Amino acid sequence: MSGSIMDAMSAAVENCTVFLMCYSEKYSQSQNCKSVSIMEEKRSSNNSHHVMISYNWSNQKSVLNIRDNLRKKGISCWMDIDNKDGSALMAMTTAVENCTVFLMCYSAKYSKSLNCRTEAEYAVRRQKTIIPCRMQQDEFNPSSGGWLGSIIHDRPYYDFSGKYPFEQKIRELLSCIEAHLHKQNQAETF
Repeated sequence: MSGSIMDAMSAAVENCTVFLMCYSEKYSQSQNCKSVSIMEEKRSSNNSHHVMISYNWSNQKSVLNIRDNLRKKGISCWMDIDNKDGSALMAMTTAVENCTVFLMCYSAKYSKSLNCRTEAEYAVRRQKTIIPCRMQQDEFNPSSGGWLGSIIHDRPYYDFSGKYPFEQKIRELLSCIEAHLHKQNQAETF
């Protein structure tokens, strides 16, 4: 099945509220039926809570270090480089919708990236917990205005710019994320 048809089918399955299938024996044996079943299974399994990490590729090395430390503590993380199946926009949308925490690793390049802006604004619309992480130690000040400043505004941030020891900041970030995940788990219990 060609990529564009698979992408269209995947988007339809991901975005539907009700999935109506007209079933026949011939259809059940077709490749289309098998593809839709696989996509529906993926959709069901993607509903686990995780931390989505939003970043600009210029900070990828530092962000991978953050991700690896979170994973060592058993925290499930989503990053674009780990999930290359199908449409990038669809993967990002699903990741934001299913995340408990949206980790915004911001910098000047992040503020100029349309993809980063799309992710961050979608996280705001979905009312996700947003935790900013500063990745740059120069004069860049997102609070001075613009779309990034309006999102970060009064939120506390974790400084991974190199100004402070990484180990100190990762401990603080882990504590914050674990508190949010714990709160989410308790809310689901009741």
